[in-house]
Amino acid sequence: MIEMASVSEKELTNALNSAGGFAWWYLDLTSRDDDGSLEGLVLIWSLGLPFLSGSRTGPIASSRPSLSLAIYRAGVAQLYLLQQHDSWSHLEGVHGSLRMGASLFEVSCDGESFDARILLDEPVPGSSERLQGAVRVGGPAVSLRESPGSLHVWSPRVLEGSGQARLRFGSKSWEISGSAYFDGNVSAVPLHEQSIESWRWGRFHCAGRTWVFYDVRGEQEGAERRLVLTASATEPATARADVAVSFAAERRGRYGMVAPRRIELAGQ
Repeated sequence: MIEMASVSEKELTNALNSAGGFAWWYLDLTSRDDDGSLEGLVLIWSLGLPFLSGSRTGPIASSRPSLSLAIYRAGVAQLYLLQQHDSWSHLEGVHGSLRMGASLFEVSCDGESFDARILLDEPVPGSSERLQGAVRVGGPAVSLRESPGSLHVWSPRVLEGSGQARLRFGSKSWEISGSAYFDGNVSAVPLHEQSIESWRWGRFHCAGRTWVFYDVRGEQEGAERRLVLTASATEPATARADVAVSFAAERRGRYGMVAPRRIELAGQ
């Protein structure tokens, strides 16, 4: 089952050299524009991303660098790119610092503060134009225990963060500034072999506070892992055992996935 912990260099190296292993780093940034519409981006860079075509054939994680970028406004995708690369090079640390193609990801965390500086320069299939720009995210670092050697490690690094992004593709451009979040996932075991039946995750920011929930259910009866984290500008990230998560109004989407239309967090 998935555990919340920090990732060691040994665990990362083991995952990257394993058939079907993976390491991915996730960043999102959200804001509201002048008319009140929510806009944001989700950026994931990875080695051995288990959602790529052919991932179940067991390729070595380090042989499959990839990047995913989605930009949304008012719930509608403005841009989506899923790009596999032929080459990458590791910079340092376990937080996702690397070069991938012409893009650069520099991430640092000193235990108290987190900082990510990203320069994107990506080809876009079917176009002679390149997607280019910069993303910067920072904030107080989440304090995590060392991993006890878990099957799958989830490492939230910043909950109550802030960031800015400036991106352009052809005649289109985006400037987003607001609330930010960053985490990572690492495992030497293929995701489809982890006996996970359901995996739901989400984060929202309102009234100066960020909430993150994590709900994983295993294939065996009673196997489940639920976590709720919260943080504000004046309070560090803490786990909330007194907060329950429930999902309602589930609907099947266009591509067959079932998702709730209402998520409730209730506690003292």
